[in-house]
Amino acid sequence: MTCALAYESNSGAVSGSCSVPLTSIVVDNQPLKTEHFQQWATHRKSDPKACAFEAKLSGLKLDPPLGANVVSKFAADIPFAVCGRPRRDGKREHIEGTATLVPSDAQGRAKPVRVRAQIEKFNRDAYEIAPGFTEGWLARVQALSTIVAHEGRVELSLFATPKP
Repeated sequence: MTCALAYESNSGAVSGSCSVPLTSIVVDNQPLKTEHFQQWATHRKSDPKACAFEAKLSGLKLDPPLGANVVSKFAADIPFAVCGRPRRDGKREHIEGTATLVPSDAQGRAKPVRVRAQIEKFNRDAYEIAPGFTEGWLARVQALSTIVAHEGRVELSLFATPKP
């Protein structure tokens, strides 16, 4: 997982990008659902290890501004991509969460930021993550069952490193 952010202390805005490997995403804490999600996200044409869930942040406002012992809230509509594919309709995902500076004894290095966020109503079909977008007989059989819901909640918990 890589997440590099730039924080403007004057405006309290965050910009940067985050990329989470597809293999770190777990669906309903069930291996079978997770495997199907990975097959559909890659369309069974690439290794899930080479695929990522990515977000680009620009001018994301934190309230209150980031500080020691402060939980900063944010909400924004930001673009995501799964395996390099943005939403088919060009829309952005609404994300809400918190950011907190993590205490560090490291001298001269930026303190990491812990980010916890949620995307409500994430629609997998908008990113072509479905058996209908995947070739082969296995995808046709999977299409007969609703193993993975079309819409769900994505919970993100990650650490970001501010750019020097």
